[in-house]
Amino acid sequence: MIAIDVIFAITNSSQLQALLRSVILILLLQVIKRVLHRFFGQEMFHVYGMLTTMQLLCALWLAVYFAVKLGAKKKSVRWVSVSLITLSIALAMETITNLLLQNPGRIPGPLTAAFREYYAMQDMKVPQYDPSIAEYDSAFFYRFRPGVQSRFMNREFDDTFHINSRGMRDDEASLKKPQIVCLGDSYTLGWGVEQDSTYCQRIETMTGLRALNAGMVSFGTPREMKALGRVDTSAMSVVVWQHFSNDANENAAYDVARRHLPIRSKETYQDLVQWTKSSRSYYPFKHSSTILRIAVRMATGSEQSPYRDNLFGDNNVPICEQAKRFLQIVSQSPIDFSKTRVVIFNTDLDGYGGFIDSCAAILDQADFDPVFRNACRFVRLQNVLQASDYYVLDTHLNDRGHAKIARELKKVIDKL
Repeated sequence: MIAIDVIFAITNSSQLQALLRSVILILLLQVIKRVLHRFFGQEMFHVYGMLTTMQLLCALWLAVYFAVKLGAKKKSVRWVSVSLITLSIALAMETITNLLLQNPGRIPGPLTAAFREYYAMQDMKVPQYDPSIAEYDSAFFYRFRPGVQSRFMNREFDDTFHINSRGMRDDEASLKKPQIVCLGDSYTLGWGVEQDSTYCQRIETMTGLRALNAGMVSFGTPREMKALGRVDTSAMSVVVWQHFSNDANENAAYDVARRHLPIRSKETYQDLVQWTKSSRSYYPFKHSSTILRIAVRMATGSEQSPYRDNLFGDNNVPICEQAKRFLQIVSQSPIDFSKTRVVIFNTDLDGYGGFIDSCAAILDQADFDPVFRNACRFVRLQNVLQASDYYVLDTHLNDRGHAKIARELKKVIDKL
C-alpha cells in the first residue's frame, strides 16, 4: 500500500517537480565531486566531504518531503516546513554523533569500526604534521622540533610532550649514555599517555637503568634503526624494539629499494601538513554524514576511500615474510650484538597473526649470524594485552597497557 501511495504521490506535478529537482541537484554535486577529484585529488578532500554532505541532506529532504506528503494526504505540503523538519533531523543526528565521539564507550558495537575510521582519517590530531611541534627532516621525513614543550590532546586523552635536544620525547639526562634504548613508533613514543607513564619510562623506574625513549610516530623499522645513529650507544646493553602492523609498508619499501628508504621531499611534507589540517576542519553535519557514509560502505563492502596518507604504498605480504624482513633490518642495524641484547615485541591487540612466533621460528631456520640469533629475545603479549588496555577510538595504549608491557619487559631484562 505504501508503495502505491508513493506512486500516486509522485504523479502529482508538484511532487514530480520536487523529485526531479532533488535528483538533478544530487547528480550535479556528484559531477562536481568527480571533476574536483580528477584534477585536484586530495587537495579538495575537505570540499569533497562538504559536497557529499549536501547530497545526503538533499536525499534526506526528499525522504521527509514524501513522508510528510503521504501523511498529509490531500493537504498541500509547504517546502519551508519540510526544510525545517529536515534540518531538525540533521541537527539531532549530528548532536547524537558528537556526544558519542565525546563518550566513545557508549558507541554501539556495530558502529565502532565506522567511528574509528572517521576519527583516524578526519578527526584525530597527528603531531608529526603539526607545525607547532614537528618539522621536515631530510633523513626521516619529519621530526619533533628540539626543545619544544607542547600539549597533545585528542578525544580520549590530554597529555604534554617534552622534546629534548635530539627531537625525542624524553629528558636531556636520558641522552647521556643510556643503558636501554627503546625503539618503535607511536606506541613507544607514548601517544595517549603522559611522559612518565610510557613503558620506556616505567622500565627506567623499575630497573634503575637509564632508558632513552627514541620512539617516533609512524616510523617503520628502517627509520627506527636509523634513529640509533642519533643516540649515544656507548653504554647501551639493551635495545627494546617494538613492532606494529603498519610497519610492513615501510619495511617492504626499504627491501624493494635494496636497503635504502626513499624519503619524500619537503614539498610533499608541506602538502601533507595542509591536507591534515584541511581534513580535520569541521563543517556543518560533518560527523554524522561522514560516519553514516563510512558505515554504509562497510556494510555493503564497497571500496575504501581513495584519500589515504600512505607514504610507502600498500602491502599485503604474508606475516612470515614480514617477520623475515623485520629481522633482516634489525640484523643490519649498527648494534653490537655481542654486547647488546635486543628485546622484541608487537603491540597489535591480536598479536598480528602470530608475528612474534613467526620471528622466533624464522630466526631458528633462516641463515642469520649466530651472534645476532643469540642476542634476540621475544616477548609475547597477545595473551597479556586486552581491549581495555587500549582506547576505544584511538586504538593506542592507555596507562594500563603501558604498565602491563613494562612489567613483561622487566621480566625479560632481569634475566639478561
